[in-house]
Parts: sequence; C-alpha cells; structure tokens
Amino acid sequence: MPSVRPPAFAVLVGLVLAAAVSATVFAPSHTGDLAFFVDAYRGMVGDEGLRVYAERPNIQSGPIALLSIGLLADLGDHAFPLAVAAMFVVSMVALFRMDGARDRSPLVLGLGGLIALAWWRTFAFQGHLDDAATIALAVMAVAAVQRGRHASAAVALGVALAVKPWAVFLLPVLMRPSDSWRRRVALPCLSLAIGAVTWAPFLLASSGTVGGAKPSVWVAPDSVYRLFTGTSSTMPVTLRLVQLALCIVAVGWVTLRGHVTCALLLGVSVRLLLDGGTWPYYTAGLIVGALLWDVLESEYRLPWATIAASALLPKPTWIEPAEVRSLMRLVACLGAIALVLWTVHRDGHRGGGRAASGSVEGGDRADRTGQDGLVELDAEPGPVGQLEPAAVGPQRRGQRVVAAFDAPLGRILGPLHPQ
Repeated sequence: MPSVRPPAFAVLVGLVLAAAVSATVFAPSHTGDLAFFVDAYRGMVGDEGLRVYAERPNIQSGPIALLSIGLLADLGDHAFPLAVAAMFVVSMVALFRMDGARDRSPLVLGLGGLIALAWWRTFAFQGHLDDAATIALAVMAVAAVQRGRHASAAVALGVALAVKPWAVFLLPVLMRPSDSWRRRVALPCLSLAIGAVTWAPFLLASSGTVGGAKPSVWVAPDSVYRLFTGTSSTMPVTLRLVQLALCIVAVGWVTLRGHVTCALLLGVSVRLLLDGGTWPYYTAGLIVGALLWDVLESEYRLPWATIAASALLPKPTWIEPAEVRSLMRLVACLGAIALVLWTVHRDGHRGGGRAASGSVEGGDRADRTGQDGLVELDAEPGPVGQLEPAAVGPQRRGQRVVAAFDAPLGRILGPLHPQ
C-alpha cells in the first residue's frame, strides 16, 4: 500500500491543522442552506416520512446527506463545519496516498492544498455537506481506481449516489480500458445498485420522489448560459439532461484513455460550462479537480492549474460586473477542458506521462515502464482494421472506438506539442 513520504506527511499534517482551525476559530457565522436541509430532515423523520422528496421536490440531497445533516444539527454549532472539514481531510489523505503525490514537492502540495481549503470553506458557508462528501468520495474513488481497487471505488461512488444524485456522471471512472464493454459496465451497475437501495423506499412511497431529479435551477447573471442566451428564467430540463450526458461521455472518454486522474476536472468543467447556477460551492469541485491535475499530471513546480482556476472563478464580492465573471467562467471551463485534452494527447504523443502508469490498471501493480496502458492491447501484429473480429476481441474493438477520437484531437492539439 502506498505510504506518504515525510515531506508530504508534514504538509498533510499542516493541512489537517489548517482545516481544524478553519472549522473552529474561523467557523462561519452564516451557513446558507443548512436550515433548509435540517428542516427537510425534520420532515423525513416526522409527518412527511418517506414522502419528503415528493413534498419538497427541490431537495437535491440524498437520504444519507439529510440524515447526516440532521444528526449534526443536534450536536452543536461546531459539528457541521467540523464535518465539512473532515471531508476535506479525507480528500487530502486520499490524494496524498496516490502514486504521483509521493513525488511532488511540498510547495505544490501545500500551496495547492491551501487554495483548495479556501474554496472548501464555501461548503460550510453555504450549508452543503452533501457536495463536500460527494467530492471527497470522488477523490477516494479515483485513488482506489489508481491502485486497481475498482470494487472499492464502486462502493464509494454508490455511497456518493445516496448522498447526491449528480454523482452519477462520475461512474465511468470505474471502467477499465482492458476490459470488454460488458465487464466495463458491471462496476457502474454495482454503484447504481447501492444508490438504488437507499432511494428505493422513497421511490416506492411516492412516485413524486423523482421530481427531485429535475429541480428548478435559476439562471445566474454570471453564468455562461446567461452569457449566450440572455435568459434569466430557469434552465430547461432538456439542457440538464444534455449536460449530464456530456459529463458522462467526457469522464468515460478520459478514463478509457488512461487518465482517470483528470476525470473530476473534465467532468466538473463540462458541468459548470453548461450550468445556469454559479454558486461558489460549485467552484470547489473544479478547484479539487485542478489540484488532482497539478499533483498527478503536471510537472511544473507550482500548482498553476489550481491557481488559474481560483483566479478565473471569482466570487461576486471580488469582481462585481456579472458579464465579466461569466466571461472568466467561460475561459476557466474551456481552459480546463483544453488542459485535459492536451494532457491525454501529450502522453499519447510521447508514450506515457507521470500518472499514466498508475491510472490504467492499478497503481503499485501497474507496469512502470512508462508505456501507455492502451498500447499493450496492440500485441497482435497487423492493423486493427485488417484483423478478423474474433482476433480483434472486445478489448481491441474498445480501443478502436477510443482511437477514433484521437485523429481529430491530434490535428487540433498537435501545434501544442514540442517537436
């Protein structure tokens, strides 16, 4: 099992202490939607019971989240911010135990971690333990996949679905590039089954529970959607479905290219690009995704992706004109997407990257020769297109599907690569 080296361990201890101080000495006096969630919990354990989601269709938090928030409300004022801080610690421990993190400088880990903590506080300020837990579970899942523990990752994402349904877009991180398509969907189905078990009583109690799957999302004045449409009403349900589908496709593509460590950054970027909401706690997921890239994919001495994401997604109190913030959000999202595309193409161009060996088939047991995890699928001689279907096999057919994206991608990103 990977261990944390002494310099990284010192940074991790410092981040844990900083998170504790943030949750106690500098605990937020305002907790946003927390009262709303606590009231929903009271309804769930009270008269509304299993019909709580039908009675309150705008609840986007899962049963586990409501139960946790309700229990924390009975433990005192510091319980909630401490729980949010604990989710941050879980995320950092999972990140620091990944293969690439052990080789990174304390400056990258420390500075990037502090920036992530600054944004993580928005979960406490706005009362969203559910989103904090979902991001923490996502990082745990990525860490498990990198070490080849896909079943553990499936359990983590299944719990995430019980905490926040939008975690469904992360399920493709469970797919292994070397598996057949049938086996690739087995673990996502396990996660869906775990999530379904927690949601089933509420769905059986009232069909109105599904109303929570299409909540009203008002279009913020600084959203990219508002920038291009000019509308100030709610987002159409069809766009929400398109948003979800594109996130799933994006996460699946980058995972099958052997860069599961980029999945969170790419998925959240696509989501923010198409979302009408611009709450600051949305940004925290992108910051953590950028930190994963800085630690596991980048070779720079500073966490530039984390710094850039933080600078390009300011809070309204930092930059007042909404049009400026929407343009900055557009640049941030497109920049993050381009960064992931460049990373995938870069490592394919030079035959592997920092994280490639540990993100395809499992961390310590992966091949350390620096080869791209998908190259080994080409063991048979001759072009894929000239082989018989039986000889190609499901793995090589899956590679051919993924490779179909590479030709246009190479033409677009080719000029970015050194000759």
